[in-house]
Amino acid sequence: MLIFMGVKIRRRRKEGLELAVNFLRAMWFLIFTFFLSRLLYMWFDFGLTHFDKAIYHLYVNWWKVAQLIVSIGLAVLVFVVDRSILGFKFKGIFAYIIIAGSILTLLWPVYSETDFDTISTIGILPQLGLLIVLIVFLNIAIKTSGRVRRTAFIIIFASIMYAVAALVVNAGIITALKPVFGDNTDVLMYAIQSILKATGIIMMAVGAARWGS
Repeated sequence: MLIFMGVKIRRRRKEGLELAVNFLRAMWFLIFTFFLSRLLYMWFDFGLTHFDKAIYHLYVNWWKVAQLIVSIGLAVLVFVVDRSILGFKFKGIFAYIIIAGSILTLLWPVYSETDFDTISTIGILPQLGLLIVLIVFLNIAIKTSGRVRRTAFIIIFASIMYAVAALVVNAGIITALKPVFGDNTDVLMYAIQSILKATGIIMMAVGAARWGS
């Protein structure tokens, strides 16, 4: 998807569509941060903790850095959407809120499994920055028609899928669902997350590539 979007960015730049290029670059950067953070999450899950929640807090700094990387990508996208699409209507405040939430997550002390559940719940907040993008494009979809509306809906559904994916593997949610689904709850939730995130990222890339054309 990064290569695909890179090609689209070059084409839009040659066409002189600066607003489309700015949005594409922001979406490219977001997906790149998803990639970097996933490497850290994989090391945290498979190399360090082996999905043993009892020791998550011992290696929490790896998880925190991964969260910070994703938050930076989301903040950049939200800032660009505000500046390039909304005419800087909100002065970047939602991007600043995302950064503030990620810093809070980074600095929050974690000494036990319960602490990790708490910080994992707090860590949802920065990732919900995608909901800001969803609201913006929902407004665009309502007020437009044709290709622009269809493109807006693609980005809307992509944002929903990724936001839901960020929620389903939350440590607090998995703990709450274990009485229902048993010891394999985390496996089930991670499988659902993988499907949702893969689909969401593909739709993000396709939607961003169509923007401005």
